[in-house]
Amino acid sequence: MSSVSNGMKRYGSGVPAGVSNMVRTAQFIGAFVGVLMEDEIPQGLQLIANGAGHALLLNGQRDVHRRVILSSMFRLLVGYLFLSSLFLAIAQSTDVIQIFYDLLALEFVENIDDISYALAKRGFFGRSMLIATNESYNLEVQPSPHREMRRASTASINERRLTFSGLIASNNRVNHIVRSVYFLNATILLVGLSILTVSQKNGLYRCNAINVLFDEEIWEHAYVRLPDDSIEERLLIYSYFNGIYQEEGYHDGYPRYIEQNKNDGTKFGSSVRGAEIIYCDEIGSWVFMHPEILTSPYGEEENECGWLWRSHETKDYDLLSTTDGAWEAWTGEVKPLAFVSISCTECSERSDCNYHGHCGEDKKCTCYESHFGDSCEFELPCQSLATEKALAMDPDKGTYQWNQENPIRATKHRVYNRPLYVQEGLSGEPFDMRMHKIMGKATSSSPSSQPSSFPSNLNGDNILDHYNEPPPANIAYQPHGISPIAAPDPVHSQNEYSTAPDFADWDDFFESPSLHDGLEEMMEDYRVVISYSGSRFYGTIVGSNATLNDIFHRDYHAFWSESFDVDRTFIISDTAFTSSPVGIDFFEMRRRSNSMLNPNVHFSYGPFGALIPLMNYEGTGFFHCLDETSQPSSSPSFSRIPSSTPSSSGVPTSIIPTSSLPSASSTGCFVAYVNIQYDENPCEISWNIFQTINSKGERLEEKVLVERSEGYSSGMPLSHSRGVCLPEGTYEFIIEDSAANGFSASD
Repeated sequence: MSSVSNGMKRYGSGVPAGVSNMVRTAQFIGAFVGVLMEDEIPQGLQLIANGAGHALLLNGQRDVHRRVILSSMFRLLVGYLFLSSLFLAIAQSTDVIQIFYDLLALEFVENIDDISYALAKRGFFGRSMLIATNESYNLEVQPSPHREMRRASTASINERRLTFSGLIASNNRVNHIVRSVYFLNATILLVGLSILTVSQKNGLYRCNAINVLFDEEIWEHAYVRLPDDSIEERLLIYSYFNGIYQEEGYHDGYPRYIEQNKNDGTKFGSSVRGAEIIYCDEIGSWVFMHPEILTSPYGEEENECGWLWRSHETKDYDLLSTTDGAWEAWTGEVKPLAFVSISCTECSERSDCNYHGHCGEDKKCTCYESHFGDSCEFELPCQSLATEKALAMDPDKGTYQWNQENPIRATKHRVYNRPLYVQEGLSGEPFDMRMHKIMGKATSSSPSSQPSSFPSNLNGDNILDHYNEPPPANIAYQPHGISPIAAPDPVHSQNEYSTAPDFADWDDFFESPSLHDGLEEMMEDYRVVISYSGSRFYGTIVGSNATLNDIFHRDYHAFWSESFDVDRTFIISDTAFTSSPVGIDFFEMRRRSNSMLNPNVHFSYGPFGALIPLMNYEGTGFFHCLDETSQPSSSPSFSRIPSSTPSSSGVPTSIIPTSSLPSASSTGCFVAYVNIQYDENPCEISWNIFQTINSKGERLEEKVLVERSEGYSSGMPLSHSRGVCLPEGTYEFIIEDSAANGFSASD
C-alpha cells in the first residue's frame, strides 16, 4: 500500500521513467532470487497437495485435515504478498544496491514468525510459550478411509510412498498442479518485468510532451551554421526557444525531446530544425542543444554534446526531475544558476486543465470557449487594445473617454500561444505608442536633437512650462483673514549646479531614422505588429504591403526569423508570461546605434540598449483592454457627488470661469492655478474642484469631481501653488478645514 501511495498520479505506482541496463539486469536477478528464497508458498502448496485425498493425522490420532488446509491458505497469502511487494519494490527501484536491500528486508518480514517461534522455543517469551513450542507434534499422511489399497507395480508403490512421505515429487495429478503453480509464480514475475521494460521503452511512465520556459539568458554573439555551411554571428535570446517539446527517439539510452513549432505545437516543416533536449552521457547531465548553433567558431572546441544549457549531474530518466535544481547556460562562458521551468502538458483529469476544459483520451486538454492554452490556463485575450494616450477629455460631455484613433486589434494568428495585435494605416511617428509624455512634434523654426517630450499647445508653448511660472493673480485664492506672509530666510544656502543633457534623451530611432535601413521610406505607410517572442512582447514596424502569413508563417520562430530587428522593433515589454500585453510595462530602446556613440567608450546596455519606460510609474502598464461595444465601460469612474452636498466647514464656494484662464491647448484644456497660503495647520486643509456646466453651457445633473487635494504635510512651505488642467466649462471650488475652527486658527 505504501508503494502504491507513493506513486505518481499520471504514470502508475511510482515506476521510474526508465532505468539503465545494469539496473534492469539487477531487477531480473532480484526477481529470480526472490522466488527461490520465498518458502511460504512451497510449504503451503505441499500441505494442500498432501491433504488432497488423504487423511492428515496429528500424532497418528486426531484428524486435522481442515486446520492444515486453512493454515496453508494463510501461508499462501503471506507468500503472495511477499512476491507482490517484491515486484513493486523492484519496479520502482533505480539503484542496484537498493534492489537487494529491499529483497533482504522483505525476506526478514516474511520470516518474522519463524524468528518469533525460535525465540519462544528458547524461553524469551516465558515458561508457557517455552513448553508449548518444545512439545513434539507429528503430522502423518494416511490414505483416505474410503479408498482401498490395490495391488500395484513396484513403481506405483514407490509413488504412494513419496506421497505419504509429504513430498510433492510424485507424479500424481495433484502434485503436477502444485509444481506448475510454483514455477508459474516465477514466470509471472519475470514476464511482468519484461512488460515493464517494454512499457518504459515506449514512454508509458513518463511525460511525452513538455512545456519548457527558459530564463531570459542572452548570448549576443552566438555562432550559427547556415545552410551553405558558412558561420554567422547572431543574437541568441534563449527564451525564443520556449514552448512545446515532444519526445522522439533516444540518445545515449535516454529519451530525446524535439522542439515543436510556435503556431500549433506540431512538428516544424523542412525550413526549420527544432532544438533538442537530450541526455549527455559524457557529462552525466541533461542538455539543451541545437545542431546548427555552435559554441565555438567552426566547431573546433565544441562543448560536450554541443550543450547550450545543462542540468546538474543526474542519472534520472525523468527530465521533469531536473527542475529541482539550477541549470547552467552558455553565453560565451558558463553562466551558473540559470533557471528553466519544465512542466508536463499531458493531462489525466480536469484539474490538469485548470477546470477550464476537459481531458481527452489523447491526454490533451480541450478548453471551454472562455479559455485557451495548452492547459487552458489563459482567459480569451482582449480583442481590442488602447494605449494610455487613448484617454482624452470629451468637451461635449465633460468627461474623459477612451478613444483609440487607430484601432489595435487581435488577429487570428498566434505565435508562442499568444495572439498577434496589429495597428493599421499609420504614417509618421506612432505617437500613441511612444512615451506617455511625447504627444507630438513641437512647433520650432529649427530642428532639435532633443525629443519633443511634452504636449504642446496651439501656440507651440509647452504646457508644463506654465507650472514653473507665477500663477495669474486674478485666480489666486487666499483664505479669509490671512495676510500675506513672506517666506522665512533660509538657514542654509542652496548650491546651484549646471546640468548637462542626458544622452539617453536622444531618440536614435524616430529622430534619426536614417540610422535604420529603409525606415524613412517605410514610415510613410506602415503598420505596427505586437507579437510575443517567448518572454516579451515586441512592437515592430512592418510595411503595409507585407502580409501576416508571410511574416508569421507556419514555421515562424523568433530566433530563426530574427523577430528582434534593431531597425524595426521600437518598443519592448517587460518579461511577461500573460496571454496579452494588457497591463505590462513597455519601454522605448535608446542608445542602440553604436555608430553615433563615442567609439572610445564601450556601452554595455545589452541588445536592447537603454530601456526608457513609456510610463513614469512602474506597474501601470501601457496597453489596456478596450471594450468597443460599451462606451460607458471605457470611461474612468469619476466620483459623482450630488450638488446638494454641503461643505463640512461651511466655507462659501467660489466659481472659477474658464474664460479667465489662458487659452486652450491642443489637449482641449485650460491651465488653472490654485495658490494657497496656509495657517499653522496645513494638514487640516483640503479642496475639491467640481464641473457644474459643460462647454455647451448645459448644467450637469450631477457635478463631476475633476481634481482634489487632501491635506498637506505640516513640514511644507506656508504657501503652495498647483496647476490644474480643466476643459472648457464652469467649475465649483470648495475648500475645507477638517478641524472646523477656521482658516486662521492658531491652535
